[in-house]
Parts: sequence; C-alpha cells; structure tokens
Amino acid sequence: MSPVAGFLYGSLISVLPLLGQAANSDTEEERNNYLKQAAFAMALEVAGRVTLVVLKKIISKAATLYAKTKLAKDVFVAPNNIVDDLTHYGINRTVTASLALGTTRMTLQPQNINKTMSYIGLAPRNRIREAIRSNMLAGIKYESAELYIADILKQANIITELQERSLIENLKKAKHYTDFLPNSDLFNDVQKITTIDDLLQIKQGQLVVFTKTVTNTDRPVHAMVSVGNGRFAGIKNSLLDASLGDGKKIITAEQLGQFEGGILKHSGSLEVGGLNVWAGYPKGAKYSYGQPIEQVAKKLASEPMADSAKCIAELLEQSGELSSEQALVFYSVAKSLYSSTNHQRALQQLLTQQKQINHYSELASLPKGSLVAFHENNFSVKKLMVSLGDGKFAIRHTDRLELVFGGNFTQLADGKFGPYQVTAGKVNLLAMRQASLLGKDSIFGLKGNKLLIRAHGAPSIINYMDSIEFANVVRGLMLRTQDTIDLRSVGAIELQSCFGAYGRYPSGQVLANELGKKVTAYPLTYSEKIAQNPEWWRPYPKTFMPASDLNFTQQWLINQQHMRNHNFWNKLLGLYKNVTMVNSRLARAVEHNKADNIIESMTHDIAKLVLKKMSIDDFLQLHTEYYSDGLTEVPPAGIKLALETLLAKDIPGNEQSFAEQIIAVFSLNRYSFQLLDNYLSNI
Repeated sequence: MSPVAGFLYGSLISVLPLLGQAANSDTEEERNNYLKQAAFAMALEVAGRVTLVVLKKIISKAATLYAKTKLAKDVFVAPNNIVDDLTHYGINRTVTASLALGTTRMTLQPQNINKTMSYIGLAPRNRIREAIRSNMLAGIKYESAELYIADILKQANIITELQERSLIENLKKAKHYTDFLPNSDLFNDVQKITTIDDLLQIKQGQLVVFTKTVTNTDRPVHAMVSVGNGRFAGIKNSLLDASLGDGKKIITAEQLGQFEGGILKHSGSLEVGGLNVWAGYPKGAKYSYGQPIEQVAKKLASEPMADSAKCIAELLEQSGELSSEQALVFYSVAKSLYSSTNHQRALQQLLTQQKQINHYSELASLPKGSLVAFHENNFSVKKLMVSLGDGKFAIRHTDRLELVFGGNFTQLADGKFGPYQVTAGKVNLLAMRQASLLGKDSIFGLKGNKLLIRAHGAPSIINYMDSIEFANVVRGLMLRTQDTIDLRSVGAIELQSCFGAYGRYPSGQVLANELGKKVTAYPLTYSEKIAQNPEWWRPYPKTFMPASDLNFTQQWLINQQHMRNHNFWNKLLGLYKNVTMVNSRLARAVEHNKADNIIESMTHDIAKLVLKKMSIDDFLQLHTEYYSDGLTEVPPAGIKLALETLLAKDIPGNEQSFAEQIIAVFSLNRYSFQLLDNYLSNI
C-alpha cells in the first residue's frame, strides 16, 4: 500500500465510528448530521496533505451504504374543542378550558436509549454571569468579597460607579454594627431567606448577605451576588466554609449548607450557630430581573396565548418569580400535567407545600407567585391559576390570560369548586432542580460507584456552562438533601455529553482536575445506544485522570482557555443569529486586515462563505493567510476544490450546523487551523 493510500485508509478508519452512528440513526436529519461530522473529522485528518475529492466519494458511498428507513415515533396531539367543567367562577362568567394534551400512540422506539444528545446553542441572556466570566478572563484580583461583588454589579450595569463606592463603604461599615438590618442601608427591598426554596428563588443580580445569628452581634460575615437559578458568585467563600476556597467561583445553593429553623448551617462553617441570610437589590439599583407580576399579567393579557402552560411559565419568568432555566423546566412539567397517567405524582412534581383551599376567603392570603390547581379527585388537573398578591389572580380564559379576584370564586366552599378540588402551593423548585441545572434529557446518579452525568453539550460547553462552573453544579447536585452522594464514594465519573473529550483541554479533563476523579467522556456526539454497543467501529470514549502535577496557576490557565473556546463557539452561533452583523463588517474586515484582527476578519468572511454571501474566489483572494504563510499568493487548486466540496451542501438551517461548518472551513488546512488555534490561546 502506498503512503498516500495508507494515509487515506487510516483516515477512513478514524471516521468509521461516525459512519457507524449514521447506520443506527433514527431519522434522516440525524443520519445526515453524522455524515457531516464524518466529513469534518476526516478533513482534520487529511488537512494540508490531500484534497477532499476522495472524501467526497467516500461520504457519498457512505450515504448509500448506511441509508436507513425512518422509524416511527410517539406522536402527541392536542385535540380541539376540549372544554373543561370549570365554569361560572363569577356571575354570568364562563371559563373555556385550556387545551388538554391527549395522546395517540403509534409504534414507538425507546426514546431514552435511542435519543442522540444534541449540541447546545446560545444560552439565555444573563448580564451577571456575563460580567463574572469577563472578570475571570481579565484576571482582576480583589482584596475582599465586597470589592468583588460591587465591581461585578457595576460591570453588569446594575449599579453606577457612585453606587458601587457607596455599596463597598456600607458593607465595610456593616461589619461593625450591632443591629445589622436597620443600619446597613444596603438594600432597596430586603427579604430574609429561611428555606432552600427561598434560596433558589433569589433573583439574578440581587445582593446576598450572610450575618451572625447572635442577638446584638448580627454583623455580616460574607456577601455574594446571585447569578439566578440558585447559583451565587463570590470570592473568599472560605469565610462560609473552608471547602469553598478563596478563588472566584459560581457555586450552588446546596454548597452553602442547609436550613434548620430558618438558620443556614454548614458542617464546615466557623459559625457554629449558623447564619442568617438576607437578599435584595442593592440600594439605588437601576436594573432588576423581572417586572412586577401584576404588570406582567396585564401585558400578557393583551396577547393571544394558545398554550396554557406556556402562558403561566412566561408570567412567572417575566416577573422574576422563576429564572429562565427554572421557567423552562416549569413549562415542561406543567405541560405534562395534561398527559400524565400518574396525576398525583405529576402535581407533586409541580407544587410543593401543598394545601387544600376550603373556602374562597383563603385565596386572598396566598402570596404572589403561588399556584392554584383545580383538579378532579384523582388529581387530574383541569386548570392552573397564579396569585398576583392582594387577592388578585391570573387565569387563562379561552386563548388569553385574564385577571380576576378571589371574590369571583364565591362558589368555592367545603374544599370544592363545583366538581373540582382546589389545591394551592409553591412551584416545586427542588423537584425541578436537576433539570434546571443540567437541562432536559439529563441524568445524574450513581451506578455502582460510578457517577453518571448526562447533559447536552458543545465544544468546551456543558449545558451552557464552562466546565469549571459545571464542576460546582456537580458538587451541588451531590449535596441535595433527598439524593445525597458522598464524593468520596465515587470511584469514577462518566460524562455523557457531546464533545466531552473534544479539543486540547476537553471538558472531561477539566472535570477530572476539579473533582479529583477519573472521568470518561466522548469526543463527538453521544447517544446511549452507541455506548451500549461497543463494536470495533464505534467511537471509543476517552479517559481523563486528575492532573496531579499542575499547580493552581496552570489549572487556572486551562480553565481560562476553556472559557475562551466557549466564547468563540458562542460568537459563531451569534453570527448566524445576526446575519446583518456579518454584512456590516465585510468592508471593515477588508480595510483593516492587520495582525491583531486577521482571525476576526477571516471569521466574518468564512461566515459569509458558509451562508453563500461570498464566493470562494473572492474569499481566497482576500485571505491569502488562509492557505499560506504569506509567501504564496496563488491558492493551491486543491484548496478551492476542498472548499467547493465542503460548501456544496445547503445553507445551514440552525446555529449549530452553521458553527460546525465554520470550524470545518478553518480545519481544511494547517495554516488556517494554526491561526485559529493561536487566536483561541490568546483572546
């Protein structure tokens, strides 16, 4: 076998796992996705040495060889004209039902086994987290926690520079007060946090202060800022517990400890008596996450809403009662109420602190954000209502949200409203905790002494998070009261996430370093079906051991590189989302082709190339650095042919495939790949 033939043969072997996945795909879209990955992977193998002519033939044959019939799926339908019996809640008033989901059962494949984990897209906007990540990358150091959180709040544009100085001064003074709350002048509105549920509902951007519990000495011990979804950022967190360390971190509510009688206690805390916890927006804050719930309800009332569960979820999210992650899970759980076969369990998944409403007068005392469910004796829910506070409620009527008063339900007596029972409660955030942190389709639990973690991912990203963030999410989930897992009992971790073993510093390696455990991860797409059938041609996962020889600085540099990779992936996704930005930057890219922005210019033009807004000839003429070290002005014939082959497919239909194609174009030859690699190492 000739060297070239041998090289091609070896390259083909390297992509056989992906072709094997294509063979077992359940849909045409999934099959094509694997074939695209095969092209991408093989392009990396042969970059700079052979053209993609051979690759095109191989993929073409693979498409024929591995063609499969589409498999039937479970189809859910929403039948029309379903009207519940929840009527006459006021004089001459009727309520038309929200659409209840019925199910039509068809031939079904086990979804948990065959489902291929998809790549993650752009995260919901979170100005606090964005400021925290930028601050981490900048490497700014702080002498105290108050300096750090005040700077984060200013960077996030929640407070002004003047308010930042005032906040720092007030936090320092508060350490000497004997009566903290009335003298601190720290908050616009303050809430005492007494339960884990309260902790999980602290809004994005709110200040969180921990004080001593001894009477007349309730001085602050520590302060943090809320990221939302029960996560908090700070430095010198060892003031709460030595295990939390002193570096910049985003940690979970579970890592802070547990509440006993309204007091936060942690086994490793220096404060044996526990701590009081206070939360609220800092004095003078010009931004708050969420609008007043009644104001949001009035706005939504003017918009048609065909989906009852979505209507309630949007109300709770836009008012800040739930974070965007929590609202997404709430919507999924609320929607399942109408199709569940275990109605009582479904309601328990949605509501906690449940109590039966026996008389309409009890409705007036429900705090804002509380849910009211009208259900049959078997807990089959027919209607959901949200308390706006002060005896006001929002309930979906026909295709719109409607505002009503508790007095409209005068027929509610003896625990019954017509034929229905009425149950009120708070959103069960603890039951939704795993999904809100790891996303849909997630798995988290022990199998023997192996911790299995499943979440959607992308290069350097696990469910929208950097791996260093994700490590603390794992720690937090292990500390949950109902499903506590002792890290010492974990022998190894299996990370079932796309791209978990991808790149120079994979997510699997960062997780191994942070948790001190062996981690098995998958280099490209993950599906359980592939993992359960380890035939010779399937992709082999990689195993990462904790890097015991790395010092703190080296580990931190790796984590920073991870964040840069994450940012670049998001940048590619953002280019797709805002095509006008690509168009507007073309002229500037041509005019300012300097060393410090060569990669920026090339990235935008590759984006135009992928979207077929620029010809291959024009691209190669503009970017000699793409195919040479500057000594060659005429592109090799193979480069143009390789680009034509790679870009022959249709224009990408989503952010992920768009980003993958850009990476594939960069990876076609060693010059452009090296430019990208250097850029990611220094941005």
